[in-house]
Amino acid sequence: MAGFDAGVLDLSLTLDPMVITDGQLDTDLFATWKVTEGGWGIITGFRNTRIGILGGQEYQEKLVLGVGSPLPLFGDLSVRMRWGLEAAAVIVKHGADLPTDWIRFSQGRDFVDLINFGMFVTFECCSAAN
Repeated sequence: MAGFDAGVLDLSLTLDPMVITDGQLDTDLFATWKVTEGGWGIITGFRNTRIGILGGQEYQEKLVLGVGSPLPLFGDLSVRMRWGLEAAAVIVKHGADLPTDWIRFSQGRDFVDLINFGMFVTFECCSAAN
């Protein structure tokens, strides 16, 4: 993960380290718009997922919305922790000799398959002033 924190806007780029073990690569580009003095913010972003399947690589493009907040630290550490809750909706799937498939909700199962919810904690290095 790499990022830039500029006051009310926090930008981050994350590459999935688990690609080494599971072969699935998630790449996230997020912006967190801080809406409170305490650092609570609205997370918006984009996730690209690459999955190896028979026939090649399938790509899933997802829009991500969520909320995030800093977690309290103990002592004078140069590491900060952030908590987040997200919903990621698959907008389009393509590749691997499969037809391009755009988001639709023609049956109840589509909701379960196309929208994922997640919670995460990040540990970020920062200057002692943060």
